[in-house]
Amino acid sequence: GLDTPDSSFYASLALFGDDVTDRAPIDSYYWTRLGYIVPVRGLTELFGTWPGFAAYRMLLVLLLVAGIYIALRRFTGIASAAFLTVMASLSTVVLSYLGNSYLTGSVLAGTAVLVACAMFDGRRAAAVAGITLGWLAMVNPPGVLLAGTLWLVLRLQARTRVVPLLVAGGTTGATFALFWLAGRLM
Repeated sequence: GLDTPDSSFYASLALFGDDVTDRAPIDSYYWTRLGYIVPVRGLTELFGTWPGFAAYRMLLVLLLVAGIYIALRRFTGIASAAFLTVMASLSTVVLSYLGNSYLTGSVLAGTAVLVACAMFDGRRAAAVAGITLGWLAMVNPPGVLLAGTLWLVLRLQARTRVVPLLVAGGTTGATFALFWLAGRLM
């Protein structure tokens, strides 16, 4: 729920866009939160206010569950990975973050996706990682620093080739630009 002033503020930005900040002396929050504002605004316009917020939360839950399961599956069997994923994703702490319009749930889901992407050394995994990094950069810049550093360290530890790093960099820039353009249009 909207249990903090920041949660309410980000929900307002998603519902009303720059109408909330267009007269503010410093409107940087709008431009640094487009990774949350754009998808939630689109979903709330498509489905209505509360169903749109619920759809975004479901997307975050799916990203988190997929990320955790894929990462665990690399090191354990199907049953163990499924059990541990269920336990992690049903944590009340995790669910409260995912159910709030504050940015922590988005960063948590994006970090899970990046950890899963770090388990693979291919171009597809690098592209998904880049898209996730670009999205997180527009959700919360400190969050992308944390998640991106984690992804990069895991990839460097695995001695990744240069091409996947270039693919990740390119898709990060492209995703960032798409969110910026969407923000300009909104």
